Amino acid sequence: MPEFDYKAIGRNGFEVSGSEQATSLEALTASLHRQQLALLEASPRKVRAIPFATVFAFVSELSPLLNSGLPLERALQIVGEDSRNAQVGSLAERLRARVEALPPGPDHTPACTVSIGIATVLPTDTEWDTVLTRADQALYLAKAAGRNRVAAV
Repeated sequence: MPEFDYKAIGRNGFEVSGSEQATSLEALTASLHRQQLALLEASPRKVRAIPFATVFAFVSELSPLLNSGLPLERALQIVGEDSRNAQVGSLAERLRARVEALPPGPDHTPACTVSIGIATVLPTDTEWDTVLTRADQALYLAKAAGRNRVAAV
């Protein structure tokens, strides 16, 4: 979901700056209105691409932890705190914080659940389709185990 940086004004006349996720500018305006704020200006937050090497290193560090049975949030915390690669640690921490920050649904149930399938790129892999097929298989294993699961093959 896109994130917007905004400036708004409250009923008390004070200006407020912040950022918020919203599907559109109209959705942001409606959300701020519910908070009794009037939008003054907004701009989409720029998204930085994550280099493939960082994602590969991240998955390489995360996979063994998940295979050992650790919950996703704890595995992300470990990678975030202990990774030798600062970019990998930063990515893990950002993901963990985003999952943790999701507001609960009704009756304090999770707002959403995440099922993840992870496949390691092997030296014998010559095509991405082979890796993606294994990742799909892992995803189906995760879904079969229940909600909010991670499986790696």
